[in-house]
Amino acid sequence: MSQWTHVNCSIRVDIFPFIGKDDTKIIKERLGTPALFDSPEKDWKNCKLPKGSEGSLQYFINENPHFLDGKTNGQRFDVITIFGDLRDYDDEKAIGIWFKNLIQGMMIRQAICEIEVEGNPTVIYLFESAGDKTKRFILK
Repeated sequence: MSQWTHVNCSIRVDIFPFIGKDDTKIIKERLGTPALFDSPEKDWKNCKLPKGSEGSLQYFINENPHFLDGKTNGQRFDVITIFGDLRDYDDEKAIGIWFKNLIQGMMIRQAICEIEVEGNPTVIYLFESAGDKTKRFILK
């Protein structure tokens, strides 16, 4: 039998457009290209995302449509959704370290990463800004 690790993360990034950089491009460079089961070997070697024997985690970057349509002067933000099922992978701590390194240096509004290594308790990594008093609820 295979060992599976299930991952579900969401990162809400505050982005200030006046910096003059393509923020989405920077995020994509930081995340890299996902490796799929049938990806070429070079893609597997260059993949920055945690990966199992059948592929890496996947992601979507969702941009604030109200900012992109030019009809608002509100703050731009992106939500990065990272998800996947990693076969033959069981290192929850490595994913936690990867997640922490990923968000380091970003202007984070909220970030959470839920990791379930089959047969083990679910682990949740939660970004907390200094001084926050976060209440944690576990739903069963």
